[in-house]
Amino acid sequence: MNAVMAILMLLVGAYLVAVLEGWVSTGRLRPAGPITSGLALLGRESVVPRRPDRIFFEVAPILLLVAALLAATVQRVRRGA
Repeated sequence: MNAVMAILMLLVGAYLVAVLEGWVSTGRLRPAGPITSGLALLGRESVVPRRPDRIFFEVAPILLLVAALLAATVQRVRRGA
């Protein structure tokens, strides 16, 4: 539960920093600015590398997720929980 709260607080803090940064740079307070920017980034064209690296490019997010889960599992087992 503590980890969830820490992650939630980090996300809220990052959101507030993005909103305040936009306010300081443009002079307008736009609370939906980071959300619309994120959606715009998701809508852009995906750049896929050529033949040899395409497999690693497609599999990399899954490998990173598996590595993170394995690290969390090892940490939990070492604590004895």
